[in-house]
Amino acid sequence: MPRTIGEKYEIAIALMLSLLVAVAIVTSKVRYTGSDPRGSLVVAESVLRNGTIKLDQYDANYLKDLGTRIYQNAGHSYYLFPLGTSVLSIPAVAAANAIGIEMVQSEHRVQMILTILTAMLMIAMLYRLARQFLEPGNAALAAGLFWFGTSLASTGATALWSHNLATLFGLIALDLAIRDSKAEHSRSWARIGLCLFLAYFCRPTLSLLSPFLLLFLFARHRLAAVKAGLVLAALLGGFVAFSQHEFGQVLPSYYLPSRVSGASDVTTALYGNLFSPARGLLVFSPFLVAVWLCARRAPETFRLNPLWWGLGLAWPVLHLIVISRFPHWWAGWSYGPRLLMDVLPGLFLLTLRAWPTALDTRRLRIAAAVLAVTAVFSVFVHTCQGLYNGYSLLWNAEPPIDQNPQNLFDWKYPQFLHTRTRHQERVREYGPKSEVSSQLKD
Repeated sequence: MPRTIGEKYEIAIALMLSLLVAVAIVTSKVRYTGSDPRGSLVVAESVLRNGTIKLDQYDANYLKDLGTRIYQNAGHSYYLFPLGTSVLSIPAVAAANAIGIEMVQSEHRVQMILTILTAMLMIAMLYRLARQFLEPGNAALAAGLFWFGTSLASTGATALWSHNLATLFGLIALDLAIRDSKAEHSRSWARIGLCLFLAYFCRPTLSLLSPFLLLFLFARHRLAAVKAGLVLAALLGGFVAFSQHEFGQVLPSYYLPSRVSGASDVTTALYGNLFSPARGLLVFSPFLVAVWLCARRAPETFRLNPLWWGLGLAWPVLHLIVISRFPHWWAGWSYGPRLLMDVLPGLFLLTLRAWPTALDTRRLRIAAAVLAVTAVFSVFVHTCQGLYNGYSLLWNAEPPIDQNPQNLFDWKYPQFLHTRTRHQERVREYGPKSEVSSQLKD
């Protein structure tokens, strides 16, 4: 059936946004492919070549070089981080292997290709969700601001983190559930259940999304919500059976709830995740608050059952509390609020609810001006600094952030304003250089 002019226009906007994202990633200078994501595609290669997620067949020196990314279980070597990204990357790794590209030597390149594809899908999905509530122009602005002004850019565009696909599947599940909640019949329950599982499979903290989303769907389509829950439960049961067979425990170690517990000072972690100059969500993306200055009575297009607040607010708040109980709540060598990237789909729904669609009063015009200023700042922080300023990465190394977590609260040298000059001053004040400096090009 031929597409209408309107449909072609919508596709053109989505493609334009995706192209802008691709250009930003291709031209960026900051990469975290050597961080936690390193080794994830080697697992995919091991499945293809050896039929197992074990990495015993790889050179001992290579495994040693992976450091804490590798752990031992029953005498076998395993990749520590979530399995979802590795498993879902198998087709891409198979294609790379077919043309002679091996992951031990070239994982960085394949990671970045998959990072670009994931980011392009992400912004297209943001636009798709925004179009449920806003006309094309405002939907494109909201989607663009949310990608370029949040960790979707500064984290999701720097490597194939476990966050990337997890957040994408969470966003797809959210979009499907909202569409079904507006329709007479739910036709997406199987896809919703599958996406909820895949989001969890890629990043276990996404398990927090499932109860809120299923409850939201239940308010409108009870049977569909139950069916989606059964699909999710069946897939989780299969995963538990696999884990019991492979590891001799109910879940792989990274998925165990005990992992996110043990923080000595949860209050400090909560404050740091929201307001610190290195990891603070509201410091790095202040437009998330400023947009609510523009809020007024919900427009007719935003006709959702009240349980959408669970998706937009309760889920992110619960996630914030959970990650703040993690002893390593600042997520090591990162930029900004990396561990809060998972709940950005919910915060996007909040942003859409408050997005200004008319400026017919003086108050709204002033509020929109404040939103514009904070939006520019957020894009500067996440895109300009997060993707193009190598000193934002080096901030973690000199001095090492994991040994000096007090620096997370140092407003004298905030990570988002780091420069060569400020870095040199900081090194003189706090300690000697590390080997990372020699790898950084101006």
